[in-house]
Amino acid sequence: MKQFRPHPLVWIALALLVLLADYSTGPFIQFPILYLVPVMLAAWFHHRAWAYALAAAMPVCRLYDAVLWHAPWSFAEDATNSGIQIAVLMLVAYFVQRTAREARAMRREVQQLEGLLRICSHCKKIRNDEEAWEPLELFIGRRTEAQFSHGLCPECAQKHYSRYFRAGGQGEHLP
Repeated sequence: MKQFRPHPLVWIALALLVLLADYSTGPFIQFPILYLVPVMLAAWFHHRAWAYALAAAMPVCRLYDAVLWHAPWSFAEDATNSGIQIAVLMLVAYFVQRTAREARAMRREVQQLEGLLRICSHCKKIRNDEEAWEPLELFIGRRTEAQFSHGLCPECAQKHYSRYFRAGGQGEHLP
């Protein structure tokens, strides 16, 4: 199943819409919380570089708008606020991208392990996608990070090697 992945221009268009809405309200009403939407979506669906670019560009555009408006506060105050917004947006982009990467890894892991496995009722080999029978250990080892170590359970030891093992199944060799 292929993951939905919009074109990066969608995030740019969304960012421009947010900036346009922010500009239309003037310098006194601000919507910096809306800046999270394109940044988070870009971080989730694309590489974090897109999210970082939006996280930096949107507050800078807002700073430029403040200069155009001739806001009653100083440029230094606006620049400080823009710097804080950039830092917060980049931090959000980092965490969203990391969460998305972990979610995709978990989804791949689940897809590897789910489904109906055809297993031989006698030797326990599994039929793979190429219709070949392979040992259970190889099948699981190729699809997971699991490693196998062989041993002998007490029931099998008693059943197959009873003359070498005590009835308690402790695995001790008898003379």
